[in-house]
Amino acid sequence: ISDLSKCIVIEDSLTGVIAAKKANLDVIVVYDKYSDKDREKINELADYNVADFKELIELFKKSKMKGEF
Repeated sequence: ISDLSKCIVIEDSLTGVIAAKKANLDVIVVYDKYSDKDREKINELADYNVADFKELIELFKKSKMKGEF
């Protein structure tokens, strides 16, 4: 991919969020109870947070209509 500004990472773990941010990518975090121990840091780094994949789909639909994604 030549234009990374058109990429977004979907993650649920701190390791994945950190890797994406180090690559200068935007990150959407999907809640996962197994990552609760790292929740504060995950939320601090995330660009967007969603509770589940249904909410993720709605975020994409709304953002697409606004021309954000």
